[in-house]
Amino acid sequence: MAFWMRFTAALLTAVLVGNIVVLPTLPGWTDSAPLSANSSASSLVRDVRETRLANGLRVLTKEVKTAPVVAVQVWYRVGSRNEMPGITGISHQLEHMLFKGTESRPIQFGRLFAALGSESNAFTSYDMTAYVGTAASDKVEALLQLEADRLANAAIRDSDLDSEKTVVLSELDGSNNNPGTRLYRAIMKAAYPKNAYGWPVIGFRQDVEQYTGAKVRDYYRRFYRPDNATLVVVGNFDTADLLAKVQKTFGAIAATTTPLAPLPSPQQPGRGQTEPVILREPGSVPFLQMVYVNLPTVVGDDVAALDVLDGVLSRGKNSRFYQGLVQTGKATRISGYTYNAIGTGWYYLSATPTPGVSLSELAGLVNQELVSVQEKGIDPVELARVRQQIEAGYILSNRSIDSQAQQLGYNQAVGGDYRLGDRYLAALRRVTVADVQRVARQYLQPEGRVLGYFEPSEITAAGGGDVQSVQHESYTPSTPVDPEEVKRYLPASAFQPSALPPLRQPETFTLGNGLQVWLLTDRSTPTVTLTGDVQAGTGFDTEARAGLAGLTARNLTSGTREQTALEFARRLEERGASLQFSPSRDGVGFGGAALAQDLPVVLKQLGAALQGAIFPEEEFRRSQSQALVGLKSELDSPNRVAIRAFQSAMYPAGHPYHVMVTPTSLQNIAREDLLAFYRQHYRPDATRLAIVGDFEPAAVKALLTEIFANWSATGPKPTLTYSAPATRPQSEKIRKLLTGKTQAIVMLGSPAIARTDPRFEAAQVLNQVLGGDTLSSRLGTEIRDRQGLSYGVYSFFSTAGTGPGHFGIYLQTNPKDVERAIDATVALLREVSRQGITAAELAAAKRTLLNQFPVGLADPEDFAEGFLADSFYGFAPGHFYRLPDRLQAVTLADVNRVAQELIQPDRLLVVAATAP
Repeated sequence: MAFWMRFTAALLTAVLVGNIVVLPTLPGWTDSAPLSANSSASSLVRDVRETRLANGLRVLTKEVKTAPVVAVQVWYRVGSRNEMPGITGISHQLEHMLFKGTESRPIQFGRLFAALGSESNAFTSYDMTAYVGTAASDKVEALLQLEADRLANAAIRDSDLDSEKTVVLSELDGSNNNPGTRLYRAIMKAAYPKNAYGWPVIGFRQDVEQYTGAKVRDYYRRFYRPDNATLVVVGNFDTADLLAKVQKTFGAIAATTTPLAPLPSPQQPGRGQTEPVILREPGSVPFLQMVYVNLPTVVGDDVAALDVLDGVLSRGKNSRFYQGLVQTGKATRISGYTYNAIGTGWYYLSATPTPGVSLSELAGLVNQELVSVQEKGIDPVELARVRQQIEAGYILSNRSIDSQAQQLGYNQAVGGDYRLGDRYLAALRRVTVADVQRVARQYLQPEGRVLGYFEPSEITAAGGGDVQSVQHESYTPSTPVDPEEVKRYLPASAFQPSALPPLRQPETFTLGNGLQVWLLTDRSTPTVTLTGDVQAGTGFDTEARAGLAGLTARNLTSGTREQTALEFARRLEERGASLQFSPSRDGVGFGGAALAQDLPVVLKQLGAALQGAIFPEEEFRRSQSQALVGLKSELDSPNRVAIRAFQSAMYPAGHPYHVMVTPTSLQNIAREDLLAFYRQHYRPDATRLAIVGDFEPAAVKALLTEIFANWSATGPKPTLTYSAPATRPQSEKIRKLLTGKTQAIVMLGSPAIARTDPRFEAAQVLNQVLGGDTLSSRLGTEIRDRQGLSYGVYSFFSTAGTGPGHFGIYLQTNPKDVERAIDATVALLREVSRQGITAAELAAAKRTLLNQFPVGLADPEDFAEGFLADSFYGFAPGHFYRLPDRLQAVTLADVNRVAQELIQPDRLLVVAATAP
């Protein structure tokens, strides 16, 4: 994959109309302007300042003044590559332990981050471990103190390790629920049998089970040291003042005198094999994966050429794989990416055949496309398109403060130089068609390939489903932690309210046909983002044709009156721009991104899709087949099975959230149904659009008028009616059985309130205490930390359109622990319902939510989405921005009254998707 996306791949491996109108050229825009050489990665790193402390710590800082927010990240150059047999996964286990406290702060660090309102997390991959957090700018000192403390002083207690190992095992079981993960691990082990890149980052179960505190502490001392770390700070700060704080915190850590530990053993190259790896296990859909080994490392000369090759093969509808396999009906899905690490690299492909096509036949077709490139090469048009996609993608991926920090951290930790992106884009511009053919021949040969097949041994469609009454075992929760304890471990500045900038009002107008528009300029990057929706969601589906709204949305780009599906996609792909439609219950959301000069292209394509989609029969049939295969995969996922069963049972027949797609309902749909649904629901008075970025509002308004002026609606606008979910007289359980699953998903809940209910803010405060944050809430402390029953558990108040929604709890656990986890959760709910929360918990929860608010508005498009939400719920414009005032007004009596009224521990709907 492109260089700018490599850290995303690391996360994946870690273990976290009318006709198109031809318009006159507008000022500053051309329809065919190439990407400017000045809009390269160099413009994104030119303001970066690099500092080295005496102890060896590298510090990268970049001032970005667009929001009162700062991202603080620490990247360590250690991952599963540094491990050895017997301690596989120890880098990831150590990552977990660094949240368990230090010698001077013996407290769950999640509680400290929550008090700051920080969006904090961590992830481990093959080559690095990163700790990331984003908070209001005035909380930067506290973030620096916490990261410096756990760099040098992590406690890593044996008792904490014992409980956290069960959490990691729960995480491992959760990933093993996915047959794709299981096959990937099998083929990587075959591809790199004597190399650390061949084992899973999370480690093997037998190793995780036998970690000792001594082993983890030794590993920590060897690799967590200033000269093996990079501190990245991006956001709204003064550099001189920030560096003084860095010197005070990280500079106080003594330098390590011993040399860095070498790799435990020589890493032998990967190898291919002639026979496929075959995984025959319970599942629903066959698929294949393949890996080509021994590609260049992250700093290799051929990285850019290989990324172009992958783009030609797998990026978009104009790629070789899509046209040769998906377009011809041989595959429902195919994707690929290159991965270049410190020690090696590989090319990964995954494909799902259409029914009637064997895995071996599909593998042969994939190989034919590869051979075609090897023998005939590519043409200059393909090269130009992919190069533009990659170059634009680099800039578009750096729109947020978080992503800028992550790109700098990844480039430095893995690539050895935060400026590596500059060199990469320079190399990209030098790639020729001959280079692409050469690397295809050099690296993608059969002798360097490991092929894997997943062949379902039995169908795992969920069985069971009978409603049973529930009697919960008696259980007494532990004493809640004292939220005021965090004050002992954070500076006073951490508890001062964060100042908000003045509300930025977008320019708002409505076209004569009813189309509503919000325009918000932001010139921090040369990009534009658009977001919006059409009131044409799946809530309009009927039982007989459930899936109709979704298929309509997915076929909006499958052909218009002026363009075929491939032409529509090419118009965007050649600019590196994007436009997607995503159906939900309440509407069809759409979103797009492009370089500023390409905004006209994206808007014209949006106009074509919304006004002139024609739904060609062949494209419709293809998408219908893909939807059927996708549904089979969905019904093999405990997560999706639990959510489907819970939602369908929570909301009554006739409610927009009740109907679920089935194979029969999908097969009942014809092309004529899509046309009728489109004519009825896609209309300007049901459409809203927000645009954020680098543009002139007057020019955009003129452009929108030209594109959408002739779009009209006839007849009354369809609307959804949201009835209230029914309260149960007693708790009921639905058990869904899926064969071969290593982890269960449990959902519990009961009817609650609408977003417009005056109790909503009190409910949000209550939820923060109960389960709003896994690492700092009562549920997280009890179910995850104390009992080790779940890797993830959280609670939420879910809205259902403009009507009443529900309160819910989601948890993952071992199938053998389902009843114990349910009983413990219900007991905790009963305690909160009867006794409420404490004044200290109220203060802590309000502080967290208030501190989180500016972080949630770090990106300009978040402002636009806030105005869209206000419009949807009927609030006055800017209502979302006054949330801090409403939170401040919430009292303890308000919260405890809501706890009594909305937490119903004896009238719950309980759904468990689990192994028999």
